[in-house]
Amino acid sequence: MKKKAYILAVLFFLYGIGVCFIHPLTPEYVNALGLDSFYYGLFYSVMSGGMFAGSLFFGWTSKKTKRIYLLSIGIFIYALSQLLFGFVNTNGPLILVWRFMGGFGVGAPLSFFATFANEVTVDKTNRDKLILILPPIEIIGEAVGYKLGGFLHARMGWDFTSVFVLQASWLAVISLTMFFLFFRNEAKPEPQITAIKEEKKKFNPAMLVFFAIIMLATLSSIITTKYTEKYVIQLGYTSDDLGTIMMVTALVGVAASLIYSFLSKKIKFNYRWIHATLLLLSGTMILITYLIPSSAFLIAVYSSYTIFYMCKVLISSTDTKIIIENSNENNKGFNMGLRQASIASGNFVGPLIGGAIYDSNNLWAFFASAIMFGVTFLISVISLIFKKKEKAD
Repeated sequence: MKKKAYILAVLFFLYGIGVCFIHPLTPEYVNALGLDSFYYGLFYSVMSGGMFAGSLFFGWTSKKTKRIYLLSIGIFIYALSQLLFGFVNTNGPLILVWRFMGGFGVGAPLSFFATFANEVTVDKTNRDKLILILPPIEIIGEAVGYKLGGFLHARMGWDFTSVFVLQASWLAVISLTMFFLFFRNEAKPEPQITAIKEEKKKFNPAMLVFFAIIMLATLSSIITTKYTEKYVIQLGYTSDDLGTIMMVTALVGVAASLIYSFLSKKIKFNYRWIHATLLLLSGTMILITYLIPSSAFLIAVYSSYTIFYMCKVLISSTDTKIIIENSNENNKGFNMGLRQASIASGNFVGPLIGGAIYDSNNLWAFFASAIMFGVTFLISVISLIFKKKEKAD
């Protein structure tokens, strides 16, 4: 079982690399296609809409179908969509179809990696550790993907289509590898009506507030992360420079997550209060980053922005832990699907709001993100206070 957990972690890392090959090239790619800058945010929003639909679909389907089938299919759908994005690109609305298709496919791995981790580990301690480290493992993989994609394009002279082919091939190999390594070992879920009724019966409505908090936190975060990419290019840095920034910030985030994972085995944390504290710290660090003059932007990036990114990684690990703790075997896959649907909702709305503000005043987009983090923190604290009062009664 431990061997399978290690294999899953490696595949998770490789998946993260593959997903982000093209990301640092996207601003330049949109310009090369002759599309308005509005499409930069719109592409990500439409893809997030696909993620929302895919998360709900795959989360519901997981009750009747082996999750490994859905994981492999989802990754393959994303690989195909990227190939189409790279080659069938002469029509704006058609490109939006490819973006939605890609998001739909991504909904499967984002919904199931954590629950699949439960199925390849038996010991609770090892399972909890794996669940906590999977998100940062993916994030550092994404950072490596950012760096490789930017390096191949900016330094090695690869054109856009070459990077798209590499990305699609990489992800297709991962999809097939996961299928053949794990499909024999996963038990097929029982498609019984009684199981579905039991799932509804045991669903905790109070978790809906937490899903709303995840959505708002994601909305706030995506405004800063996506438009920081655009801001970096606007300041005159290259896609390779952007990849380096993402690499360094991710390494710090992963180090923090590993320390967090280690401490969680020694100390009994109240994850909801940790989650709320991270929300407040995120907004504060964003505010500090963009109050620093642009002439000292690199100082801001490698200090306060890096702390924000570290909080982003820890928030992902913590909300996964909270959902797993508040789920049962019947509704675990469904709840993780709702988590990803909440994330996709934030990712859909965030770039549209951020884009409208950024076009008017780029710095105000980041200030709005910080304010929304503050509002989300207040909602989280209020919900925790009410929860404490309910227990007391």
